[in-house]
Amino acid sequence: MPNTYIEHLKNGLTVIIEEVPSVASAAYELYIPGALLYDDPKNIGGSLILAEILSRGAGPYNSVELSDAFERLGVLNGIGGAGERFYLRGVLLGKNLPEALKLLSYIVKEPRIPEEEVQAIKNLLLQDIASLKDNPSRRANITLTEEYL
Repeated sequence: MPNTYIEHLKNGLTVIIEEVPSVASAAYELYIPGALLYDDPKNIGGSLILAEILSRGAGPYNSVELSDAFERLGVLNGIGGAGERFYLRGVLLGKNLPEALKLLSYIVKEPRIPEEEVQAIKNLLLQDIASLKDNPSRRANITLTEEYL
């Protein structure tokens, strides 16, 4: 039977831990208010750029080093923004969780914001939007989400 602990920190962060003694894996998810619903209507998409930038290096690591550090720990990680929040999540062996959380803290507290990459990220996102013409099911999903939100 899993043991669940909930702690509300002074900085507003709520930490929920569910221990499952019968498994060797661990998972983490960090949600940060923000993303598309908070975008300035005159600058729609800024949150998508920020979500992409978060994977471009943090603390002492550039983009490649950060990716390699997660890979060495066996972390399957994801960073993105959807709806009203950004998410940073990962799945890994439990023994590597402390080091993975250290990397995560760099992303949250010390992101690198390489200005020279912003235009490339914008271009990538614009290509993604243009590709919707060739993907009716994805386009329908986006329309459904717009109607729902």
